[in-house]
Order: sequence, then C-alpha cells, then structure tokens
Amino acid sequence: VIKYSLLAFLIFAIVNSFINYHVYYNNTITSIWLLGVCQITLCVTLYFLEILGSDRIMSFYKSVEFYVAAVFFIWFLIRTPLTFYQMYYSQADWSFIFLKRDIILFANMFMYLTFTFAFIYCRPNHDI
Repeated sequence: VIKYSLLAFLIFAIVNSFINYHVYYNNTITSIWLLGVCQITLCVTLYFLEILGSDRIMSFYKSVEFYVAAVFFIWFLIRTPLTFYQMYYSQADWSFIFLKRDIILFANMFMYLTFTFAFIYCRPNHDI
C-alpha cells in the first residue's frame, strides 16, 4: 500500500509541478503539501497498526521509531493548517506573520527536542 501510494504521490507531484510551475516560485503548492500529509498519515497509521498487532506493544516506549513517527505526525498536524492561511501572509498583516513564525518555531523546537530525548532515552546499552 505504501509503495503504490508513494508512486502515485510522486507522479502527481511531478505532473503538478510541471503544470503549475509559476506557483512554485511564488507560493507553496498546497495540493502537494496536503497529499504529502496524507502520505505521512498513511505511513504513520500503518506503523502504529503494525505495533498494535505485534508483541512490540509491550516495549514501544523504548523504540526510537515510535517517537520519531509520533512526533513527526504531530508536527505535520501543527503545520498543515498554516498552508490554508498562506494567503494572509503579507506585510499588511504583521500579526499573522509573527503568529506563523512563532508556531513554526515552537513546532520545530518541540520536534527536535523530542528527537533528542528519544535518541538519548532509547540508546542501546552495549556492554563491552
């Protein structure tokens, strides 16, 4: 499922980039971003379902992959609504510019701090 959805996403992204090349330089391509969010959501959901259906559910909190998938999913959920409000991103509305900057800043800080925590907490213990 992931392989075919990735192939469909790549074909759609390439075709859409060639058709709407003028938007590529001026604005974000909302359709590609939203389809990418759907692709990430599919991958994360299938990963979580795989964990739920296996014995790894007993020790999921020790897995770096779990933290990366969960935080990346949350980061995408935070960032996705900003693409809908991109039309308000102009110098006429400085409050939105500052709000968007702060949302992106705190979302990135949350993501990278959680990645750091996961890499430290889930490090393998090798006895030499």
